[in-house]
Amino acid sequence: MKKARKISRKTVFVIHYHDKIALRRRPSKGLLAGLYEFPNAEGLLDAEQAAAFVRNLGFEPLRILPLPPAKHIFTHVEWQMQGVDVLVDETAALPGEQEPVSAWEGEEKPSAVFMADIAQINEKYSIPSAFEVYRRAVVEG
Repeated sequence: MKKARKISRKTVFVIHYHDKIALRRRPSKGLLAGLYEFPNAEGLLDAEQAAAFVRNLGFEPLRILPLPPAKHIFTHVEWQMQGVDVLVDETAALPGEQEPVSAWEGEEKPSAVFMADIAQINEKYSIPSAFEVYRRAVVEG
């Protein structure tokens, strides 16, 4: 009998300041190893939890708006994602200043968050198709 697919719920953060968007690099081992992603947290966070997560990354949220939900199915895992669009103010941390808060049990943690513009996202940083709904929201505005 085929093993049931594990469901993983995530909140994906599209954090922006002017024309820059926050990204981080995934761990070098495991699912989507070494690729770039929008910062995300396990679980579907409410507005207060989302604001706390953003502050833990070193940013001060000015506005948090919902983005469309998305789903991505891997062989053994299904990601059910809730997106949030976060506008931050100029006191945002410098790239790499803060270590992201994350629950990576026994795994290498993702890199610190850094800021990239849309051209860099399109040309330099490979974002997996699992995050396509949110990448499109960034690129297409």
